[in-house]
Amino acid sequence: MSFPSPGPQLQIVGGAYRERCLRPSWTEVFGSGGRAASAAAALGASPQLWCYADQGIQHVLGARAAIEDFSVRATAMQQALQFDYDHGLATPRIFGVGPQNAPLDVTGPCVLRFGMLEGQGVIAAEQAVYDPQDATSPVLFGENGSHARRLAVVLNQHEAQLLVGSRGSSQDLAEEVLARSGAEVVVIKNGGRGAVVLEGSRIDEVPAYESASVWKIGSGDTFAAHFAVRWMVQGKPAAESADMASLATA
Repeated sequence: MSFPSPGPQLQIVGGAYRERCLRPSWTEVFGSGGRAASAAAALGASPQLWCYADQGIQHVLGARAAIEDFSVRATAMQQALQFDYDHGLATPRIFGVGPQNAPLDVTGPCVLRFGMLEGQGVIAAEQAVYDPQDATSPVLFGENGSHARRLAVVLNQHEAQLLVGSRGSSQDLAEEVLARSGAEVVVIKNGGRGAVVLEGSRIDEVPAYESASVWKIGSGDTFAAHFAVRWMVQGKPAAESADMASLATA
């Protein structure tokens, strides 16, 4: 199902999942791609979301897209994934993981790609931001044939350690990810300690901002979306983009 809009500035490739939380009570349709589309639309980027979705999720995304000003290119699947949380800081139970679907081939000037459980995006872009979102076996951006002239990789400390197969400081990990991925920018998030941004040989630290309450579900999606819009669409420096993303996430 497609919901067209004129000339998206940003293509987003990511999951569209059902999310449920026991305490506080929460039942919604977001996932990495769905949440990033809402965030990018709020910044005026008029994004286009590429995802896999069952019929129910397509209806929800279609309604939200019409209200928030983004478009959807959904590839049909029988049953979308569901993430169940006991509370907002819990590790989710994931239901519905099955065989991989055919890849989503996406071409555009600016693409934000998330790792997904039900398939993968194969990207051809002038600029790309990649968030592997895989706590067990993250892979490099180009491993599936994706390529971009300019690439930024956004990931957390644990994913960076898995990706390079070693431990070390955030700066050491960022340098290793940069070397292995061919990226121009690497952002390593480290929870309450903020993030490290490596751009070429320049290293910057970005703080985690204080917030009145904590709701961890989707925080990484929000960070990646805000960084992508600021860095790719608005052309801001990487460190400034990451700082604005950190503030938006708080």
